[in-house]
Amino acid sequence: MLQPHSPEWYERLSQLQEGYYYPWKSSLSPLNGEDEYLQMLRQLMSPEMVVLEVGCGHGQIPIALAPLCRWIVAYDRTTAFIELARQAAAAQEIANISFIEAESIATLLDSPDFPANKQPFDLIISRRGPLNWVENVRMVARPGTILFVLNPKESVLPFWNDRIPEPLRLANPRTYSRQSSVERRLGLAGLKWHSAWSFDVPEYFAAPRDLYNRLSWGYTPDEVPSFEAVASILDEIYAEYADEQGLAVPHGRFMWQAVVD
Repeated sequence: MLQPHSPEWYERLSQLQEGYYYPWKSSLSPLNGEDEYLQMLRQLMSPEMVVLEVGCGHGQIPIALAPLCRWIVAYDRTTAFIELARQAAAAQEIANISFIEAESIATLLDSPDFPANKQPFDLIISRRGPLNWVENVRMVARPGTILFVLNPKESVLPFWNDRIPEPLRLANPRTYSRQSSVERRLGLAGLKWHSAWSFDVPEYFAAPRDLYNRLSWGYTPDEVPSFEAVASILDEIYAEYADEQGLAVPHGRFMWQAVVD
């Protein structure tokens, strides 16, 4: 079984679904981090900016932001996602984005597709992407470059989690701190964050099938119990813990900003 969010896992995910997105139905409470990130990101943009996005997936964010800046370079290590992003940009006749297949800043700079005259970047962004680029950020930054990032973070697990069979169970966060990981990466680059925000809100799943789609995401059918096999367990959990909005699942985000000195 592949480790979730490993390079191999993302490659397989690109074969299981068309693009990087969450294929389940749910509703998020206000002030959830995701909405705030997109709102603040738009406020940071300006027409003369050259922007780098790390872990762009199928290009949703850079395509939306392209009208707000001069140029965007966006990279991802997953071939299928980059191809989808290029196709979407071409279909919409967006000419100020370079989508590049790369797994690090070093391989980005070595890519024949990299527009060398577009760096250093004014703004470097990442939404739910990796952190392995942070210690090398000075390779593509200048004094004053802004880093603006949204990462998933650990949350307290719900009481009912242990009743769900592995590997559908929510991951145990007790040995991990997203904030500490970001601090360590910034320290390797000789940086510290300028500001940071932590979000912990409920994500509501209206029906057991919706929750199953969340818990089984990224797995193949032979790796996890079927919905029918766990339906009675989920029904019991919903009967005990759900309210009129559905079953609440912790949703944590850590949003941070740093400025290169």
